[in-house]
Amino acid sequence: MKSIQLIYMLWFLCTPLICGTLQAQGKKVELIMEDGTAMKGYAKFYTKSFSYRANENERFKRFKMLDFETIRVFLENNDTKTYKRIKINDHKKPKMLILLVEGPVSLYLEEKQIYSSGYGAGLGVSGNAGQSVGGSSYSYSRLYLKRNKKENATHMSSTSKKKFKAFIKNYFKDCTDLVMKVEEGKYSKKELKEIVEFYNNECK
Repeated sequence: MKSIQLIYMLWFLCTPLICGTLQAQGKKVELIMEDGTAMKGYAKFYTKSFSYRANENERFKRFKMLDFETIRVFLENNDTKTYKRIKINDHKKPKMLILLVEGPVSLYLEEKQIYSSGYGAGLGVSGNAGQSVGGSSYSYSRLYLKRNKKENATHMSSTSKKKFKAFIKNYFKDCTDLVMKVEEGKYSKKELKEIVEFYNNECK
């Protein structure tokens, strides 16, 4: 029994050390510039920037995320999170968006977190506000659609069911089958990913 307790104590003490080492190393990444030049290494991410080094023998250097065309982050579960620098309609500067679906029409996600240091209000998804005392954080997300043949992406705002149908019917007007499915209620605004996948697989 004592040996089991000792093992648990050692595990508890060692886990922060292991986690600290992994955090110091950073996540495996591939950075791709506009001219196609690729850099592989490790990165630690912040709000709009990250620190990068090619290997353990180098020091971390700070970069802006918008300095790169594509950023691929290799996750622990063998999955990959891909960021793309995308121009947005009615927005002067491009944004780094997370690629959710890639095809003739691509779907992107923007995630942001707002930090509050004291009593105040934070703006969340769909304009939902929250208040805090003593500091807190608020996160919100936005979805964007982009046709490969067009330069800019379009923001898919959180709207009413009626406005959502009107938006989809206009954006995907070249796919009658999809428009009919949305009109019949087979897809809701929560299933935008499935809508884009249907369009890419069945309509193009």
